[in-house]
Amino acid sequence: MKAGDVLRRYAAGERDFRGANLRGLSFKGECLAGADFSGADIRGTDFTGADLRGVRFCRARAGLQQRQVVLNLLIAFVMSILAGFLYWIPAVFVLLISGPDLSSVIIGWASITVLVVYFFTAVRKGVVAGAVVVAVSVSGAAAAAGAVAGSVTIAVAGSVVVAASVSGAVAVIVAASVAIAGTVAGAVLVTVTVSGAVMIAGVVLTPETVVVTGAIAVAVLLTSLNVYLARRAMQGEPRDSWIRSTAVAIAAWGGTSFRGADLTDADFTKAQLKCCDFRPGKVREKVVSTQLVRTCFQNTKKLELSRPGQTILGDSNVRDLLVNPEHGRNKNFVHSRFYGAYLQGANLENANLKGTNLHHADLSSANLKNANLMKANVLDTNFTDAYLTGAYLCSWNVDKTTRFKNVDCQYIYLLECPDGKGNRDRRPHNPDKVFAPGDFERLYTQLMHTVEILLKGGMNREAFAAAFNQIMTENPDITWDSIQSIEKKGPDVLLTLEVPPETDKAQVERTFDAAYVARLEAQAEAQVIRAQDMKEHAQDMKEIALVLAQQQKSSDPNVAMEFNGPVYGAAGKAGAQTSNAMEDNNPP
Repeated sequence: MKAGDVLRRYAAGERDFRGANLRGLSFKGECLAGADFSGADIRGTDFTGADLRGVRFCRARAGLQQRQVVLNLLIAFVMSILAGFLYWIPAVFVLLISGPDLSSVIIGWASITVLVVYFFTAVRKGVVAGAVVVAVSVSGAAAAAGAVAGSVTIAVAGSVVVAASVSGAVAVIVAASVAIAGTVAGAVLVTVTVSGAVMIAGVVLTPETVVVTGAIAVAVLLTSLNVYLARRAMQGEPRDSWIRSTAVAIAAWGGTSFRGADLTDADFTKAQLKCCDFRPGKVREKVVSTQLVRTCFQNTKKLELSRPGQTILGDSNVRDLLVNPEHGRNKNFVHSRFYGAYLQGANLENANLKGTNLHHADLSSANLKNANLMKANVLDTNFTDAYLTGAYLCSWNVDKTTRFKNVDCQYIYLLECPDGKGNRDRRPHNPDKVFAPGDFERLYTQLMHTVEILLKGGMNREAFAAAFNQIMTENPDITWDSIQSIEKKGPDVLLTLEVPPETDKAQVERTFDAAYVARLEAQAEAQVIRAQDMKEHAQDMKEIALVLAQQQKSSDPNVAMEFNGPVYGAAGKAGAQTSNAMEDNNPP
């Protein structure tokens, strides 16, 4: 079937393309919304920028075409051969130990030592950490050697750097081969290829059988270590994530492309998604991200060998839950990004979802018993038929788009950890009482029409009045009677305000915060001005008193002495000076 045939039948109203052979076809930028490609062969198919909303890809086979697999393996084969020839360099280290002069022996032992340190560090802390250790070791040796053994140090540095570079390259090649052909086939391919290349290089460079045998042994040993590093990276080791991402990029070249496609509500249940590309794509001269809103990946295969781009598939924990939603029990997903995740029926009992972004997610029929949803973003999240008994729901972000239809919930908690009395602020408060069917939905429907504003450090009455008056000015439906509660929360104060359903809650909070802060700043500025005025006034009074004291001292020293006594002090002295001045100006 050709792409044109599919598009003509789609335009005629047909949507059933189950089991179709679409291998290698291009639907770039086309609209195929609502089509059914269940069981179809979409290996190498280009869906870049396509409208695939609601499309069914159940049990579809995506990834590389057979010829592309051969081509990618051939590339890995050629890279392995080149690495094999370069592996002759670390093999020579062993031969230098028995060299004819002292410098050769030093170079051989030093190179082997640094190489051993490199692999030890690479195995313990990752390839990048191993390379850093090599660089530091070589730099230190160069500084210590100086002019005496400078040539030896340079030789060691050059040989080890080349060996380490080859090591990293072989790890990537092994990982790419594993991604293309599988773990066993990829490892055997690289090991045999490298060993063969080393043997060929040995025959060309020297006819001695012992030398060739030693070189092959070293190459096999180093390749085995790299096979281990590559296998570990492909299993999700974060220390060598770059190996995995590079290998997957090589392996996925020419695979099925969903770049920039809209896969909203698409269904990939039980599909094989090895070597697919979900990165942003260019659509009509604009770079567009791939949309995976409520896209079902349940029970898919090899999804970890696809290029995730900027989608939620990039987080291995999130991706694993999307594929196996029954494996979420007791898992830690703190601050994870589940934007638009399809988690229908997921088992998230006791899961920690604190601060997660569940915007547009589908959690219908999910088990969220005792789950921690503190500060979770659940705007436009579907909790229909979900089980929420015992969930911790403090400060989560809900609105009228959040759906709680038929939620099964007997009680919830509003404290993450028990207080000194073991209380977690249970609702209903009475431990012998539970929510009746529909109570939870009604409770949160009411809470959705409220705005909570936290006043840090307590309430400033004047600033509060100014801010609330500003809210009432901009929102005539909000009055002083709209205040539901003002609660003390440690050093802070929480204002709960009832608002009409259509109110822009974010704008209400922004308005209040701006007016509140503005009044606080005005108060602070007024205090500064008042303090400055008082300071200036005190300085003026001091200067007046000094002037009057000097005048009185020169005209009437007896009166000045009278007011300088211990009873009146300086203030009395100034008053006496003022009185004498008045008598001089008003004679009897």
